[in-house]
Amino acid sequence: LKKRGLRINRNTLISSPRSLIYEAHLRALEMELSYASDKGDKNWVVRRLKDLESYLNEPHLSEELRAKMKDLLERFNPADG
Repeated sequence: LKKRGLRINRNTLISSPRSLIYEAHLRALEMELSYASDKGDKNWVVRRLKDLESYLNEPHLSEELRAKMKDLLERFNPADG
């Protein structure tokens, strides 16, 4: 968010565009999944993928971000790799 020019404070979530918050959260989750996957922590990956699945039901989520989430679900699915 800082790279996008936003100040981080207690009002950041309510004063920032929702799409920016979702994008930042998704990027952080992608890094988290990558790290856990590299460490071989399959249980953590599965747990976070379940969380990610629930985010797909968020009514304010753009179709672009929904597609990125689906991509993460496919990429990090432990059954596929």
